Amino acid sequence: MFNKKRKGQAALEFLTTYGWAFLVILVMIGALSYFGVLNPQRFLPDKCLFGTGFGACIEQTADASDNNVLFKLKNGLGKDITFEALNPRVTTADPADCITVASPALASTWDANQLLEWEIQCTSLIEGQRVDINVEFDYKPTGGTYVKRGSGQVQVEVVP
Repeated sequence: MFNKKRKGQAALEFLTTYGWAFLVILVMIGALSYFGVLNPQRFLPDKCLFGTGFGACIEQTADASDNNVLFKLKNGLGKDITFEALNPRVTTADPADCITVASPALASTWDANQLLEWEIQCTSLIEGQRVDINVEFDYKPTGGTYVKRGSGQVQVEVVP
């Protein structure tokens, strides 16, 4: 009977010791995630993808000093198009952060295979923040009758 109590005490000491170690590990993981060390967004690459005919961006950047997002996109549709409407939707800490598309202008023509620089003006970009912009634009092929919609997504980290 004396041996059974000793076995219970050893088991309890084992569980208590490892319980405290497990608790310390949980607190450390919580602190690391609170201070952003374990944030997976930091390790994601910049991304810029548009629909069929436009493909991926050639280059993209977000500048905190100028408060704008720039990216270059190629018209790969094989025909000239005219912009009918532009609509950037931004997903950041403040959804109204980026509100204006500075270029291209409405009713401007985008020639086939031409590289066009897009600029989206923002009110405040914070260095190190990731900006996620969904861009939709309506266009009409030159000589065409119907308006079509193009869309894409630009995810980029803000640089100083």
